Amino acid sequence: MEQEKRKQVGAVDFFCIGFGAIVGVGWAVSINNWMASSGGPLPAAVGYLLALVMMVPVSLCYCELCTMMPVSGGGMAYAFRAFGDKAAYLSGWAALGAFITIIP
Repeated sequence: MEQEKRKQVGAVDFFCIGFGAIVGVGWAVSINNWMASSGGPLPAAVGYLLALVMMVPVSLCYCELCTMMPVSGGGMAYAFRAFGDKAAYLSGWAALGAFITIIP
C-alpha cells in the first residue's frame, strides 16, 4: 500500500531539525578539549585521518544502498529488505539505543 507524502513541515519537524542542529554542533564546541587531551594537534590529526579511512567503506555501502532503495528509514529499511521484519525491528531499536547513549 502506497502512502501519500506530506508536503508540509510541522512543529515536530521544526523541533527535530533545531534539536539536531544543537546536538550536531557538539563536536565543534568540544574540539578544543579533544585537542588538549590527545597530546596535541598531530596525534589528533592522525586520529581523524584513521577515522576517515575507516568510514570510507561504510559511506560507500550507504551510497550504493541509497541508489538501490530510495526510501526513508536508513539502516532499518535496509535491514528489512535484506533480512525481514525481525532484523529490521532489532536494527531500529539498536539505532535508538545508540542515539540515546551517544547524544548525552
